[in-house]
Amino acid sequence: MSIRRDKAIKRLHKDNKSSWSSYFVPGSQSPVMPNVNIMIEYEKVIDSAKDERPIQTFISQNPEIISQIQYGGKGNWVFPKPKFGCEYVPDFIICTEDSAGFHWVLVELENPTYNALRKDGQQTAHLSNAIKQINDWRIWLRKNVAYVRDELSFVDLNAECIAIIIIGRRKLIYPNQREIYRELSNDKLRVMTYDRLTLKL
Repeated sequence: MSIRRDKAIKRLHKDNKSSWSSYFVPGSQSPVMPNVNIMIEYEKVIDSAKDERPIQTFISQNPEIISQIQYGGKGNWVFPKPKFGCEYVPDFIICTEDSAGFHWVLVELENPTYNALRKDGQQTAHLSNAIKQINDWRIWLRKNVAYVRDELSFVDLNAECIAIIIIGRRKLIYPNQREIYRELSNDKLRVMTYDRLTLKL
């Protein structure tokens, strides 16, 4: 990291500290599970939800639920519904800072009643649409990286960051497809169920 860039990042961080403060979730080098009562309520929400909207609302009010999927440094900033221009609105973006800089995660929430795989092992249209959404964000980020960093002040955010799709429930995964399901995730994309965010990890 050049001295000039290091100073620029420190200045941006200092300028953003007040505007980012309300999004900060304290943490540590390992995942910190949220309050047990919050997680009990979260399970009730995902059990009753007919789509992702009530889940998005509940997590926005209790960001420590989703913060646990990205850990390191002293904690995370969790931004609900950030606007990428007038075109795209991810459900969440998560930022972690450590000695190497800022690390970002894009999060797309899908319906908890949807499955990621069909009975024949192929991706469902729901998962394919979510992946397309992620790819659209990446294309937009590549074209607008300067705007994202300078105007939106998301320091170091770029198109190559990790993206996570949360879709369906563990009980919806066919027993003979668990290995296929694991192969949906790679270095840049992770696919998981809403159960990954519960006390039953």
